[in-house]
Amino acid sequence: MKTGRDFNDFVQEVQRNAEHREDVVAKVNNCRLATDKTGASTWNIGGLGEFDATPVFHDDVATTLRIPTGYYDDMRRTYPALLDANVNAWIKATPDDEYRFMRLFDASHDESGRGTARAIRSTSYLPLDDADLLDTLRPVMEQKGIIIQSCELTDKRTFLKLTTPRLKGDVKVGDAVEGGLLISNSEVGHGRIVVAPFIHRLVCTNGMVAMTGEGDSMKRMHKGAAIRTRNAYAKVVPSHERRQAAAAVWRAVGEAVGRALEGATFQDLLTRFQDADKARIKGDGEKLFKHLGTRFNLTDAEQTAALVNFETDDERTLWGAANAVTKVANHTATTYERASFLEEVGGLIVQLPESERRRLVELN
Repeated sequence: MKTGRDFNDFVQEVQRNAEHREDVVAKVNNCRLATDKTGASTWNIGGLGEFDATPVFHDDVATTLRIPTGYYDDMRRTYPALLDANVNAWIKATPDDEYRFMRLFDASHDESGRGTARAIRSTSYLPLDDADLLDTLRPVMEQKGIIIQSCELTDKRTFLKLTTPRLKGDVKVGDAVEGGLLISNSEVGHGRIVVAPFIHRLVCTNGMVAMTGEGDSMKRMHKGAAIRTRNAYAKVVPSHERRQAAAAVWRAVGEAVGRALEGATFQDLLTRFQDADKARIKGDGEKLFKHLGTRFNLTDAEQTAALVNFETDDERTLWGAANAVTKVANHTATTYERASFLEEVGGLIVQLPESERRRLVELN
């Protein structure tokens, strides 16, 4: 698996972000975009100030104004003045009663002298922030034996992958795995908060995410009661109702973490892995990974790399195929987010329905 960043650095970054977070609900037609010749943009919220627009924020502007992303990106790279003209014309045409929840950092977050525009969401968006996530996880992470295998903060998502030697077993002789959990969140609304079992294969340090179902995994949307204001903008102060909604999600996260670390969940996964190791691949490896690529949206390069891993490791089983994919995550994935996606694909391969397994092992 990709190791990401040092955990102390991870915690410091989460805390720094929490100290400088600024959320507002703003009237869309009270905003403007200004882009310079380098493609760098500032987002102006009338009466509040200017904020440097991140790539994620640009994506949200395109989505909010229903501008095709490819066209938006082309304008930004090649014709920044045209981008501003398009965006600001659509903003001006926005109804006077259309508001959005805007996630920001204040001006003291960096050295630019401006703040940072992070995301645009609907007014019913419920922030579930990483600082609160760490508070929820602290009792677990302080347990003796918990190992932080990997953690990262990307532009869109937060990842924590934890294991414990208390959950350990052999898929086969010489192939031990250790159990734990994946926790993933997005402060900018690009995905739900997720808690799922996570498996660390000790022989090669591959990681695998096992989305086993509602009983052992959890996904929650960032959604609460809509915020209303008649002002051009209003800084968000969470209502009692929204605080209660967030508290309920964090309780569910704590419960899901407890379930993911239970021995029963790990033993069930270990049995599935052992069954996958008994499922011998009798057919053509190239056709197998072509099928898996279509099934799980793998790129051509990922399919090729997985096939090379499969043939090099010479583990011609469904377990071997799954690990050939997670090895791509470990060694060749270009981003942490893509590596985590490939780890999830590995878990999905192992847990394919029996009927699909039978077709896979016989592909010719």
